[in-house]
Amino acid sequence: MVDHGWWKRLGALGGRTLGMLAVIVILIAAADRTGWLVDASADRRYTVHPRLAELVAKQIEPVELVGIWTLEHAEALAPVEALARQLGGAPGVTAGKVTYRHIDPELHQPLVAAFAKDHGECLPDMLYVVRGKRMVRIALAPGIRLTLQRELGGALVTLADTNPPKALLLAGHGELRSRGGAADGDDLLAHTLELAGYAVDRRDSASAAPIPPDAVLVVGGPMSPLGRELDALSAHLTDGGGALILADDRTPADLNAWLRRRGFFLGDPPAELNPAAPVSATPPGIVVSLRRHVVGQEAAFPHPNLAIDGPLINPDHPVSGPVANGGVALLSPFTTAVWVLDPAMVGAQAQALAGAFTALGTPPFQGATLLRTAPADAWLKSRAAPFAVPENLENRGFLPLAGAIEYAPATESVRAGVGGRLLVWGSRQAASDGVLGRGVFANEELLRRGVDWLARRTAPTSIPPAELTAFRVDATDQTLWFLFAALVLILPCIFLGGAMLTWWDRR
Repeated sequence: MVDHGWWKRLGALGGRTLGMLAVIVILIAAADRTGWLVDASADRRYTVHPRLAELVAKQIEPVELVGIWTLEHAEALAPVEALARQLGGAPGVTAGKVTYRHIDPELHQPLVAAFAKDHGECLPDMLYVVRGKRMVRIALAPGIRLTLQRELGGALVTLADTNPPKALLLAGHGELRSRGGAADGDDLLAHTLELAGYAVDRRDSASAAPIPPDAVLVVGGPMSPLGRELDALSAHLTDGGGALILADDRTPADLNAWLRRRGFFLGDPPAELNPAAPVSATPPGIVVSLRRHVVGQEAAFPHPNLAIDGPLINPDHPVSGPVANGGVALLSPFTTAVWVLDPAMVGAQAQALAGAFTALGTPPFQGATLLRTAPADAWLKSRAAPFAVPENLENRGFLPLAGAIEYAPATESVRAGVGGRLLVWGSRQAASDGVLGRGVFANEELLRRGVDWLARRTAPTSIPPAELTAFRVDATDQTLWFLFAALVLILPCIFLGGAMLTWWDRR
């Protein structure tokens, strides 16, 4: 008589296995049909940010994403391609509104030539966002996975605005410039404003044309006199325009005096505030910090590279508030103090200061300090002086580093009822390519929000960079010994004991 017990036991085991496999297949099919996904990647690369999906859904014309790179970069840029394809199926996006294609510049040269004919210069290692005849180019640099969604959002905003606001970068007085390198370049600043939806152009020192009232003038840390450009800047503020000025200890005397008449004082102010007083021949000095500094471009002398975070950022102003709440620090290298001479903020000298501004013809204004140092931590010194901690540091208060002023509307303004706005940050290098290129600081966001405030424009996109999730277990020595015992002794003994009992039962 044949014993079929082993066959039945094997059949029962196989039946349970087949049942489990069937359930798994059904769950996978249901997830595929419903579009249900779980993104377990460290940088959330397969999750479309809701703000980006909203921008894509609002596109009136079809948008084409064209990736141009060679096969040798295909593996590294696979997440970029996956996101580009995924946008076509984002929530609320009509099928066919967003399409994607890849062009290999070596294998598909006729397609490259056709693309260049329609859209101009065609560079490799780029993602092109095309809408009609207009195009925005996104460089696929290292780390692009973390900022790609923000870059795409900025490109969509730029393409959707047929009459974008203007941002003019002043040139010709030693300011930050295009291709100026890490310390003196402003290419990343210009790119940031382009992604924010601005038409970026440069204003040469030889230009005699007035500044458009609705434009924002960016004065990127001049080191030689501005001359007649200050008259154009005054007229611009009178017309209700806005200006961002980066100033440090090398600020020319004429701009320094102009800022003083406009409500800002660079350096350490005297006991008696007088905006009409002549500017001292001694540079205003830079701020150094004992505890809050970052090793940056000056690795051997890091103290001028100030780290500004948390309570040092004003949470109540529209420029700095979102940055204060974001939890990311600012880097402010080689910064001079920027005092806001708002009569409402100076106490006993308020009446005299208000009278001095009236005599100078400065319209009434309201000011706010945006960034400051920690109390009992920072002091001013000349750039060349050696680092030495002052004796009375514990008794010193904070030093302001950036401020914003809004002026009352002028009767002669071409924009009735709109007053000028002025924002000053006491660091030229805070907007340089070397700082903005590091990507771990919030300088880019503060500058963009500052220009938005000056242009009286809400930020078009608030897509943050992706963050790599760090997986870490903090364990005590006792916990580590327990894990070691469990993995090496307890679990093996349990499995071996179970196997022996099973064998003994079926023997």
